[in-house]
Amino acid sequence: MTMQTRSQSSRSPPSSVEEISEGRAAEDIPGSKAFWTPQDEAALITFFQAKRKKEKVSTASLFKRPILLEAATVLNSSRLKGGVKTAQACQSKWTQVCIPLVHVFTCILTYTSR
Repeated sequence: MTMQTRSQSSRSPPSSVEEISEGRAAEDIPGSKAFWTPQDEAALITFFQAKRKKEKVSTASLFKRPILLEAATVLNSSRLKGGVKTAQACQSKWTQVCIPLVHVFTCILTYTSR
């Protein structure tokens, strides 16, 4: 008689914060995307800003895996809708938010310096 074990695809609860941040949480439906509200985007910006200010983290270091995992964990703690936010999703969202944000700030600085 052989004993069956659970497969890798079992939907058992996550065993670590990293599993949740990687998108392997039990409530995550395969293929479901993270849903980003304006509040989530603001929280991501605030998170990176706080990291740079309080912990003197360089801009290049913001996109290293440990910090992205931490950002995902923080954002998932208030997630109400959509799939789990992963480290990769946080990096991708930052890229989408950062470019327009820099453009807006540049326009404001240009306008106010006249």
